[in-house]
Amino acid sequence: MNEAVSAMQAGQREAARTKFSTIAREHPELSTPHIFLSRMAREEGDLNTARREVETAIRLDPKDAVAQREMGLTLFSAGQYEVARRFFVRALLYAPEDRASMGYLGCTLARLNRFDEAQNFIRRAGTGSWSTCLTAPPPALPPGP
Repeated sequence: MNEAVSAMQAGQREAARTKFSTIAREHPELSTPHIFLSRMAREEGDLNTARREVETAIRLDPKDAVAQREMGLTLFSAGQYEVARRFFVRALLYAPEDRASMGYLGCTLARLNRFDEAQNFIRRAGTGSWSTCLTAPPPALPPGP
């Protein structure tokens, strides 16, 4: 797993994808490689693959806070803010101090025009990649079928 993560961090996405896929195939009980495959697909704009992989991760470990957060991010990227909000809340249920889930929940609440709650979560989360969401425009939705 460490080699796959290192490859991903080094920008060797195809090598990382191959390693995560191999781990998932050889260890079908593990949710973690599916979370990483989902994250990579989401970052590349392939939300169908991202969702399929994170659904597998959640099926394997329903209480995995990172998998719940990743589903929230995938849904947020698709503009499905209310459903995304539920997954960020669930992530915080399993990992109450997860700053990323707090921050992204704040971003989601802002998209739902719940600004006071949004600011509260973003303030609690502190600085992170979510910090600019209150001033950034909503992400563009992927083209329809």
